[in-house]
Amino acid sequence: PVDTSTLLNGQYRKTEKEGSRIVGTVGYKAEYAKYVHDPNVKQKFRRSTARKEFLKLGFEEAEPNIRAVITGAIKT
Repeated sequence: PVDTSTLLNGQYRKTEKEGSRIVGTVGYKAEYAKYVHDPNVKQKFRRSTARKEFLKLGFEEAEPNIRAVITGAIKT
């Protein structure tokens, strides 16, 4: 999978307005994404930058940007 970038290329993002709410969705089409993410599934990664709970960590790193976008949407 590292060679084909299946996990990375299978990511999807969607943002929708539902009434007064803004709903964002992020996911992966690759079935094995949940196993790569799950900290209870032991794995040896070939890539030094690979991490368990990659989705959670990604959101934590992006939180300031997410808050800025939400704040901007609320102001308009």
